[in-house]
Amino acid sequence: MKKFIVALGVVVALALASGSSQAAAVLTLRDLVTSTTVTVIDDGAGDVLNTTPGAITFAGSVGSNWWINVSTGLTKPVSGSATAPSMDLNSTDVSKGAGQLEITLSDDGFLNPSLGEIGLSLYFGGTAIGDISYEAFVNATSLDVLSFSNPSLPSTYAFSGTGYGSASAGSPYSLSQIVTITHFGAGASSFDAALVPEPGTMVLLGSGLIGLAGWSRKKFRQ
Repeated sequence: MKKFIVALGVVVALALASGSSQAAAVLTLRDLVTSTTVTVIDDGAGDVLNTTPGAITFAGSVGSNWWINVSTGLTKPVSGSATAPSMDLNSTDVSKGAGQLEITLSDDGFLNPSLGEIGLSLYFGGTAIGDISYEAFVNATSLDVLSFSNPSLPSTYAFSGTGYGSASAGSPYSLSQIVTITHFGAGASSFDAALVPEPGTMVLLGSGLIGLAGWSRKKFRQ
């Protein structure tokens, strides 16, 4: 619940600042040890690497520990729509030592014409050096949590999992994806987290991570 309140607070604050009831999508990276936070607003503050509406990309450091981060969030209209939500969050994150990093993608203005239950599937996979978890929300209701722990520190391991949850929601409603990475020492973790409306449909999982890995290798060799 605390994670969701922080994410929702950013979206609401941006909506009030713009004088609109609907805020742009927001990508947030937060060092949980030092509380250092980077906020990128779709087609707004900090979103200089991806000008496509519904796509947010950040590349840079978060505090002194998380020195390499390449993160992309996809939401409507580039992924899904207001009535058929589909969100994807992928990132590669490298730390100099132990620490925790929280990455959040939030968007609002989703419509529920039937005012019935919102059912969404979670897909989560990648490689990690430490522990990693993924939680998705409809408004303040948690849909599901997928968590993985390193079975053989300090080795990197691959992880993959699926989940599903439903929640009652009015119209409009908000969606949030929150990934928390825990490193017990220096290393790198990469993930792709997809939130889709149909069980068994995995449209974006993996594709974003593959492109991300190639882009980041090219970027950081320069």
